[in-house]
Amino acid sequence: MRIFKRLLSVFFVLYCVSLATTMAGMETFGYGLAIFVFAYMALNWKNPSVHFPRLSPNFSVEWAMILMVLVAIVGAIASPHLPVKDRIDCVGQQRWMLLLYALTACLAVFSLDNPNSLPKAFWILFVCFAVAVLFGIFQSLFNVGFFFRPAYTRPPDTFGPLTIYRARGFFSNCMSFAYSLGQVACFAFAFALAADIPPKIRRLLYAFFIWFVIGICFTFTRGAWLGSILAFVAMGLLWNKKVGIQIIVAIAALIAIGSIVSPGVRFRLKSIFHTHSDVSIEQRFQVWRVNLQMFKDHPLFGIGYGYNYYYTPEYNLKVLGHPGFNGNAHDNYLEVLAGSGIFGFVLWLFICGYFFWRTWILYRNSSNGSWAKAIGLGGLGAQIFFHFGGLTQTTFFDAKNVHVLMLGWAFVLAHDIANRRSANRATVIEGRPA
Repeated sequence: MRIFKRLLSVFFVLYCVSLATTMAGMETFGYGLAIFVFAYMALNWKNPSVHFPRLSPNFSVEWAMILMVLVAIVGAIASPHLPVKDRIDCVGQQRWMLLLYALTACLAVFSLDNPNSLPKAFWILFVCFAVAVLFGIFQSLFNVGFFFRPAYTRPPDTFGPLTIYRARGFFSNCMSFAYSLGQVACFAFAFALAADIPPKIRRLLYAFFIWFVIGICFTFTRGAWLGSILAFVAMGLLWNKKVGIQIIVAIAALIAIGSIVSPGVRFRLKSIFHTHSDVSIEQRFQVWRVNLQMFKDHPLFGIGYGYNYYYTPEYNLKVLGHPGFNGNAHDNYLEVLAGSGIFGFVLWLFICGYFFWRTWILYRNSSNGSWAKAIGLGGLGAQIFFHFGGLTQTTFFDAKNVHVLMLGWAFVLAHDIANRRSANRATVIEGRPA
């Protein structure tokens, strides 16, 4: 068991580092950890000390996931003319379920000794994402990417005293970076607010949080900006109304300063309300119409989970009457609805809603100052940010963002498992005769 924990720790640390740096690392160490966990459980299934953690006490969410896989299989088979390898990938994209289970089992093992040791893993994320933000700002100011090649070939987003490009950190896409960074920022903010920690540590967490907010600003991703505002305000008001009001004032000041200093910020904020002034927003409206038509044509099981983009060219001609933007739906809800039909959509909503509810229960039932309370608050903020961002970007179909979401869900489940284990232990002790 000791060797198993050490190997788990190595996999887990490398996985956390990869969340801020490389997609290949996420897949390698994440699913490598999953294979290791499942292999260990299979070899020790008769050992009473080896527990198979349940994601839900009554297996409701497990059944929903199994049905989601079946819907993906039916949709892949029924999809009009997908190549065989893509039909297989429709089902393979459900592998996030295995990752979630493995991360939950891994964290549950760590919590056997000390449940309060779990949040220490977040320090790895905070440090790695802080370095990524530093590199991203360097990209923004000097347009320098890997191996000193230009980070962008397109014109910059803003013009002013400085030429500013969109930060993307160590990722290939600024939106992927923004929606991963925003989730991590929510946990840094929650720990600073809700955890019973020394003042020096609290100040350091606030410094991380502010640094992450600056990083989100430099991505120039409007959906992440709006999602951050909603998440941070919700977290502040949930914790303390006075804190919530302070956050609202701080955000208003930041928006005002950014609008005055940067014409690019001013333009992107105006484009949210004047949609016809921005090509990308107009393209989103078009691709939403296209995906809605895909759903109407394939209402039960969809056109193939995650493969809406494959049919976009033909549906552009069908719906718009001309070639248009070729890509995903730029909306989680339409992507799931068109990709897996009404059955998959209902199941997906149930799964996401279930984990949000479990996070809320953890937050509500945990004592003030505990790490569980902080994890619950951070998890609520991260999910609000993630799902609101999903209105204009397919965050659930960006593997980088999903890896961070799965880790947040796993922390919530592991703390819930630890709490229930402690409650059961206390019940047994109380029931023993004196």
